[in-house]
Amino acid sequence: MKRLALAAASVVLGLSATTAFGPTYLPAKAGDTRKVAVIREYSIPVTKGAKSVAAIPALMSFWGATNQQVILQSDFTYSIKPDRVAVVVPPKLNPPSKVYELTWDAPQADTVKVTQKLLVEISCTNVLASAAKLPYPKEVQEFYASALATTEDINPDNPKLEAVAKLILAKSKYAVDAMELAAIWVDENIKFKSMANGKSDTILADGLGNCYGMSKVACALLRKMGIPAETVNAKFIEGSGHVFIEAYLPDAGWVFYDPSNANHGFKCCDVLMTTGWGFLTFQGEDRQMQQGAFLDVKDVRPYEEPQLAQTPIRPSPKDKTIAGVRVIYQATPKTVKVRHLPLSMLVADLSLEPGKAVYKATAAPWAATQPAGKGAAKKPA
Repeated sequence: MKRLALAAASVVLGLSATTAFGPTYLPAKAGDTRKVAVIREYSIPVTKGAKSVAAIPALMSFWGATNQQVILQSDFTYSIKPDRVAVVVPPKLNPPSKVYELTWDAPQADTVKVTQKLLVEISCTNVLASAAKLPYPKEVQEFYASALATTEDINPDNPKLEAVAKLILAKSKYAVDAMELAAIWVDENIKFKSMANGKSDTILADGLGNCYGMSKVACALLRKMGIPAETVNAKFIEGSGHVFIEAYLPDAGWVFYDPSNANHGFKCCDVLMTTGWGFLTFQGEDRQMQQGAFLDVKDVRPYEEPQLAQTPIRPSPKDKTIAGVRVIYQATPKTVKVRHLPLSMLVADLSLEPGKAVYKATAAPWAATQPAGKGAAKKPA
């Protein structure tokens, strides 16, 4: 992959430039749907005759303007049935994980076998409509302050990002332009290295990063420009773990971007969005992370993922294509569901049980604080 120095950022951001990229996944065609059967198996150490607790991470349902993941079915079998099952978010877990907390009051064994069978449907549209511009309204910035902040791993105040952010903003009429150019810059300036992970400052200094490291740099750059952004945990279907990002557009909600893949417009049907697959066991106050297993993940019906686009498509005069995803500069249609909460907030919301797509917000959480018509997006001439 071609790598350009920070000093050459203007070349990276030139939309007429042609760059060769390696193999990657293409976004699915409009309205594409993939149905996947998942089997997860756990061998849980317990204390015979004494109270024992385990926490198994739960895949969750969600939807948005571009993607949808629905848990159609989730069934558990146990070698010893737990006395209680609850859905909780364990404290001090980073990132937060919504889990099934299983409690055995006095198990008559040293180990409990737990198997979970899931049926998951993943859908992807292929059009992103947005006419949002920067800077975002004050209400947006305040509501998503945590997704704009400096954290231990994500530092938007890194001096290296200031010149890049200014150049991107100067070239961006719409927020979605800035999001795409940020992904291009990360893809061009951070060389992918599978074992290179760390804080965004470290990744920037070394110029090396895996999907997690590149995602943290992308979040730092987007936050520098005033765009809320967070990392997302995922797992490739029939493959390894993966991390990418979600970024916020006021009129289109939270949209996935993948800075470590050339076709980073938004994620398609190649991954399960998940909060992890390890599990916690409790011995008194001592918590120990154990490794659960995705025993099997396979398509229920035939599905072939489109692959190999060597050069992302650049903007056309009337609308724009972001690496295979068509972007239309107009407000998101009212018929399209917009997810105004990031996955981390959905995970932490215990009123939403795993497997149930019951989040139904149709307007931004701050909408009641705005005068009618304020900030309404208009189709450009």
